[in-house]
Amino acid sequence: MSTQINIGKSIKILDEGSTLTSDVAQIDFTGSGVTATTSGNNVTVNITGSSGVWGISNASGVYTYYATLTLAMAAATSGQTIEMFADVTATSVVTIKPDVIIQGNGHTYTYSGNTGDVFATSAGAGIFTYYFNNLTIKRANTATSTGVIFSGDGTAFTTGINFKFSSVYIIYTTTTGTASIITTTGFGIYGWSFDGVDVIGNSSAALFPGSFAVNNIKNSRIENTGTGGCISTPNFTGGCSYENCYIKNASGTGIFCNYPSDVIRNCTGISSTGVAFGGQSGASAYDCFAFSNTSAAFVGLVCYNCTGQTTTGNAFYGLTGYNCTGRSTTGFTVRPFSGMSKFYNSSFYSSGNITVYDVDYGASFYNCSIITDYNNAAGHAVSIGPSSGNPAFVNNYIQVANTSANCIRGTNAFTGVVTNTVFKGATTPINANVTLSAVTINTTYNNITI
Repeated sequence: MSTQINIGKSIKILDEGSTLTSDVAQIDFTGSGVTATTSGNNVTVNITGSSGVWGISNASGVYTYYATLTLAMAAATSGQTIEMFADVTATSVVTIKPDVIIQGNGHTYTYSGNTGDVFATSAGAGIFTYYFNNLTIKRANTATSTGVIFSGDGTAFTTGINFKFSSVYIIYTTTTGTASIITTTGFGIYGWSFDGVDVIGNSSAALFPGSFAVNNIKNSRIENTGTGGCISTPNFTGGCSYENCYIKNASGTGIFCNYPSDVIRNCTGISSTGVAFGGQSGASAYDCFAFSNTSAAFVGLVCYNCTGQTTTGNAFYGLTGYNCTGRSTTGFTVRPFSGMSKFYNSSFYSSGNITVYDVDYGASFYNCSIITDYNNAAGHAVSIGPSSGNPAFVNNYIQVANTSANCIRGTNAFTGVVTNTVFKGATTPINANVTLSAVTINTTYNNITI
């Protein structure tokens, strides 16, 4: 729209109080959404501004704004970023698209509904990735838990769905139910990935349940204040990994691994009445620290360079360890019960109980230090149970605090191998129930065969 000005005096044109020109010849209003109206000698120019909590920028950096995440998600295409510019409270589920980044810019997304999921996927079969960055996700309902934070598509066999997070804080509180962070039906999700996520929930089951998925979680903090655990590796094909994580659970199991290829690395696990890190079938833990107050720090894993501590429970229970360190107060530092446990180059200490208890099924110790400071006649360093299975103690240092205690005590008669081991503190280092089996000296190579 053009307006000719034919007057005999100059007119100033200002932009927010700043003079653009003091002698205008012509004014031309252009651009989408710009309108001008006249009333007498007055001209009013209206410039429609864009608004909305959610924004998507084009290649030139110009934003289009949307009132809801649902509208923004409908407009977004693969590879685009949806930015959040204020805190939001929502009451309905949002179906998210793969390969669209939700950038929270430090804001909080609160879901206040008592039912339904917060975010849902419906991409179908395939391999997809969902991204969340710099965002707090809070589910504040306390009446029920018939929904979760993230729900997967369970209508088709989905070969791979990944959730990738960076600097995301998730809070999920509920008074009933399992309160899972993520769930699926059938074969809905195979694989999720977390990086830099901080999760707190109060679930009666694992916050991340095993449901035909491969988990890859690193640089994250996950805490369950309820009666359940934190992460349960599924009964599938294995390959789950947890790295540089802090895991805390009141009861249940912090991380449970189910397959030999499952691995926990450089993680810290803290549990009040439950298990910190557990597993079976040869799943492993490397360079981890675990503490359980009344249960077990490590259960069933193959541990490498790990430290386990307990107050009244077990630091290491039913597992094999290499270069490990264990400590207990009034519990047992090592309890190799129900398995062919073996420990190599490790150190175990108890300040108020038997250090190694219930040695059954052929458990063996090689190049280990086993010490108890329990100054009591029952303060044995090692106690071997009735199902001994011929245990072996080779090249160890074993010490007790009370002279009436045994360094190695058999509760029943059994036969085992004890060789090249140093005893300290006991009048009778090995009690009468223990019969030592013969060793064969190979003079050719100066080896000992046991």
